[in-house]
Amino acid sequence: PIAGVARRLLNLHPGTFLAYLAGEVQCDAKSFTQPAHLLNFRNLTLNLDTLQTHPHRAVDRLRHLVDCNWNPAADCPEFKRVMNDASKGDAAYTDYRLRLYFYGMTGRTNHHLVHILWGGGGNGKSIELETLEDILGDEIVGRVNIEAITGKRREDALALAVFADHRMVLASESETGDKFRISLLKEI
Repeated sequence: PIAGVARRLLNLHPGTFLAYLAGEVQCDAKSFTQPAHLLNFRNLTLNLDTLQTHPHRAVDRLRHLVDCNWNPAADCPEFKRVMNDASKGDAAYTDYRLRLYFYGMTGRTNHHLVHILWGGGGNGKSIELETLEDILGDEIVGRVNIEAITGKRREDALALAVFADHRMVLASESETGDKFRISLLKEI
């Protein structure tokens, strides 16, 4: 328990951590969760429900930070190009993936989804996900080996602890013939 509390304190946003140390925040470190509707950037906090922003505040108890500034005017032409290439110009599919990634950023779990990017190599699927991971950072996006979801051994399932502390989790590529362990997916 002490190690868990220490780990959580070390992962807090620096301003929140200092407020906690100064006694401005009176609570147990376990209560520092990541509210699904708020996403912390270097320059502000974004409400994903309303797209309104506000300054960082200790009361939000956010402990994860996207390590870039929020800029609603950013055009992101390279990311758009990669997404367009991966979908072979299918605007509806590109729009679907953008909505899916936005949902993943919220960390909400009221929809039970597993999204599988399928297709030949060299069309940008991995680059698209790696770019998303680079932007959001490893505090928001976690990785799990596909064998943790397809493997038969109990110890493979231990790798799934990554799901508990990330808003979005990406898996490695599967091999031909791999099958998901459905009961395990339902637990996740």
